[in-house]
Amino acid sequence: MNDLDYLNQISSPLPSDLPPTGIKSLTSGPLFKILIGILAFVIISVIGVILITALTPKEVTIESELTRINLRSTYLLDYISTYSPRVKSSNLRAAGSTLSTALTQLETNTSKTLSEIYGLSPTENDLSPEDSKLLEDTSLALEHARLNGLLDRYFASEMAYQISHLLILEDATISRSPDPEVTEYLESSRATLTQLEETFSSFSESD
Repeated sequence: MNDLDYLNQISSPLPSDLPPTGIKSLTSGPLFKILIGILAFVIISVIGVILITALTPKEVTIESELTRINLRSTYLLDYISTYSPRVKSSNLRAAGSTLSTALTQLETNTSKTLSEIYGLSPTENDLSPEDSKLLEDTSLALEHARLNGLLDRYFASEMAYQISHLLILEDATISRSPDPEVTEYLESSRATLTQLEETFSSFSESD
């Protein structure tokens, strides 16, 4: 090796002195930082829209309230058919039978209205989280009471409790309904349920 070759060799830059190339140059440049910032902004915006949509209450309409009434009636009918025959009190069983008849009529009327006027089928909808929790608590309470020999007392209190919530829904729907036929059958149902609520609320195991 002559002197010229030796000088050229020692003057060559080390690998660490070489300018970045390829992926390294892309990830360390200002353009990459801008792209990361834009991507982060888009992700945060999407998450924000999802949260706002999830937390915004759905608009209350006649059809949504009728659907809630219909679904609640359906679930309560199931509870009555399961537990009413097992209670000891004949008065309580009679009240359960009357409630079953009233709820069946309410379920039929609301299904007809939803189908013929709004083109909706209640079976295609799910219970709201609020209604689901309310009914689930009643189901658990009734089963616990059955297993512990306390069914009459709990059946009476849970039916009174559920009827009170159903009456609130009926009142809200009556106040919004422009349809005289809907108002008529809801008011008729309300009158029957009000009497039944009093019957269940005043139940005594000595009856």
